[in-house]
Amino acid sequence: MQWPTRKTIISTFVLSAIASVGLVALAARIFIVRNKQQPETSIIKLKFESHYDGYWDMIRPLPQSPYTAEVRIPLRISTSETKSVVAEVRAIPKTSGLAVRGDATLESPSFQISPQGNVSASGQGTIEWTWTVHPQALGNYVVKLSFSPLALTVPWFPEQEAVLVQPPAPVAQQIEVLDALGLSARQREVLGGIGPATATLGTIFGYPIWTWIGSLLKKSKRSSHRRRS
Repeated sequence: MQWPTRKTIISTFVLSAIASVGLVALAARIFIVRNKQQPETSIIKLKFESHYDGYWDMIRPLPQSPYTAEVRIPLRISTSETKSVVAEVRAIPKTSGLAVRGDATLESPSFQISPQGNVSASGQGTIEWTWTVHPQALGNYVVKLSFSPLALTVPWFPEQEAVLVQPPAPVAQQIEVLDALGLSARQREVLGGIGPATATLGTIFGYPIWTWIGSLLKKSKRSSHRRRS
């Protein structure tokens, strides 16, 4: 058995390293495209029940919820991005003339959230909250959104109010944090294993292949010399 020369080993390793870089780049591209094809936002619909407490009979038990909420939360965000979480409370036609006021809180130790704590919003018919979230590390993390009871008043009697005493249950949503390229933590681990594995296997199994190719080239040269002579 003829042992490979130092030059052959170095050449084989270089070719394997180039192949591994190309394979990693191709796999990364596939991961990034697949991530972009996934849904970007989770839309959650909630209801405020019609049970109330107050000093007037403006809101009677209704066959449907007098207020509904729609929450939009991003499903993935990169470490280089800041995205918004939006919650909107809407009135049905029978309660659209009432002034509404409420608090909401968005919490998570894994994101920088602004504004923090209880955030108040008020308006007539519809109110909205908006938070900005910025991730701190790669991974999957949960944000939690909770509402307070809504306080309702008639514009011409602002001193009298009714309170919807049953807000919807808190909403918990998982957000996947990607790196600046758009890769998840798991995908980065996979790519980290592809490169060394390809280079190592390419070096081990590449030598016999390149030796075989080299022997074919030598035979081809010998045949051409014989024909010329």
